[in-house]
Amino acid sequence: MLRTSQIPPEEGKDGAQARRRRPAAGSYFEPAQDVPVQGWFQRDLKRYARAHLLSRRARIRPYINQNVVREWLDYRGNLWPRHGVKLWHLLTLELWLRVNE
Repeated sequence: MLRTSQIPPEEGKDGAQARRRRPAAGSYFEPAQDVPVQGWFQRDLKRYARAHLLSRRARIRPYINQNVVREWLDYRGNLWPRHGVKLWHLLTLELWLRVNE
């Protein structure tokens, strides 16, 4: 149970908005912690992602800037924290497009 002292002032005393926004512990929608996707794209998935996201046959090609994705995979350019998660989303979308074309 949330205590009033744990609820930010903008949420109100009853904390109803705070409870609606936060998923229950252990629920499917709870954000994953310590998933090493950054490292996966530096090692294990780098070649696989490059082959799928940067190929001429990539289904996602019309929707992305492949030069930016290439920089992300090479860890160059303007990188932000957790960009590995963005690569994961792009790769997942590419695979989904291939299965559902």
